[in-house]
Amino acid sequence: MTCQQYLTDDELDRNYDAFKAVLPKLLQRNRGRFAIVRDGEVKDLFDTSRDAFIFGWRQFKDDCFSIQEITDEPVYLGIFSHALDFGKP
Repeated sequence: MTCQQYLTDDELDRNYDAFKAVLPKLLQRNRGRFAIVRDGEVKDLFDTSRDAFIFGWRQFKDDCFSIQEITDEPVYLGIFSHALDFGKP
């Protein structure tokens, strides 16, 4: 992947499409968890969006990853997939 600082629309679409493709299988045992997606592939699952973001931030220094909640109706967040509320510090 050639991601410099932010995901492009094409990369976001590719990650989202990859997530949707495996969503039925993920729903069987992972409903309510969060998937981290990079290079058009689900890389790992987490119990919270915060945990997924921290993993992605540490693992992928270029910030080129998406986070999706595993729900019956996935939501395409586009660039806002990194806009997470971690609560008060």
